[in-house]
Amino acid sequence: MAILALDTATETLSVALAPAEGPVREKRLAAGRKHLELLLPTVVELMETCGVGFPDLEGIACGIGPGTFSGLRVGVATARALAQSLKVPVAACSTLDALAAALAARADSNYQGVMPLIDARRRQVFTRLYRIGDDRKPRPMSAVACIDPEAVAGFGRETLAGRLLAGGDGALAYAGEIGGDIELLPREEDAHRVSAARHFEAAAFRPYTGVKDLAALVPEYVRQPDADKTILRRKRLPWQR
Repeated sequence: MAILALDTATETLSVALAPAEGPVREKRLAAGRKHLELLLPTVVELMETCGVGFPDLEGIACGIGPGTFSGLRVGVATARALAQSLKVPVAACSTLDALAAALAARADSNYQGVMPLIDARRRQVFTRLYRIGDDRKPRPMSAVACIDPEAVAGFGRETLAGRLLAGGDGALAYAGEIGGDIELLPREEDAHRVSAARHFEAAAFRPYTGVKDLAALVPEYVRQPDADKTILRRKRLPWQR
């Protein structure tokens, strides 16, 4: 049996497979806004490479964000559809947690914490502060927040005074505006990109319970989607287009 993991929260499309035997395999693409077109073909290609068929899957781990609204919807809908058709459980996994794990693995013992930064568009980032424990694993120290890049340093210092390492596509997009004493992962480092393989360690599977199980898999938007706001505005002010 095997476990499939996917994450579509950012412009990086990541699909990983943990087969019953052999190493974890992962495929990451710069998908941009093409998650809908690329996700299933990427899943099929990776599974064929590993010699794994859909009946071999025993669970699906799905990154729920926060991140791009359209990307999250594609990933969650795909995970639900696969789980329902295969009758296997799904596990909701934080994209920020996955990024934090990658940053903690990159940080040496001089760092006390990490801050994954995901580009939230509209000149904002999704973030959360994590303390690095004695085992070098990140542990959440704050709630998930959507803030301006200029507020990142202050947000980090509200809880932790030691050295902080930040990374992610939000760090790349707003590197010149973050400021303060928050240290940024070098631009060329691979840890800026989300890795679905990080979800395997965090995934907690329960027995498949059908619709109830699928209903628990929901995107973590944090901020109201732009499309929802537009629809609401048009209902209130239908003469404005």
